Amino acid sequence: MRRHMRNGLIIIFISFIAVCINCSKDNPVGPIGEDPNIKMISIPRGSFLMGAEVEDKFVTSDLLYYMRPVHMVYLDGFEMSETEITQRQYKAVMQTNPSQAVGDSLPVNNVSWYDAAQFCNRLSDYYRLERCYNESSWECDFSKNGCRLPTEAEWE
Repeated sequence: MRRHMRNGLIIIFISFIAVCINCSKDNPVGPIGEDPNIKMISIPRGSFLMGAEVEDKFVTSDLLYYMRPVHMVYLDGFEMSETEITQRQYKAVMQTNPSQAVGDSLPVNNVSWYDAAQFCNRLSDYYRLERCYNESSWECDFSKNGCRLPTEAEWE
């Protein structure tokens, strides 16, 4: 993930991975012209230690605030796309390709966090799942069964 700070906002220029919680993709339908064919893999529930100690040589002082203290994280099982979202998959869902280096099998890039969240909502629509993101406030409702971006702990 590559981040860039601009005017106090973090702009994320990434290819991204979609997460689906308790989803069933058996009855696709929707405004998408072609099946995005996103292969999901099951991530089992589990726990791990997350964070860093002051002595960690890879932790800079500005990151230390966000990474301390080391703590146990518990995750329920979920499904995550096996690979980053490709340009073909993104275009099938969003009808556009914002990527700079173009190629159907390349990861989509040059998308904001909002673009990625909107992609997840539209993918949820396609699979007849509940949207996770409120597109007015951009808050995520983690109780919904649709597609969303992984949390920091899920990404770890």
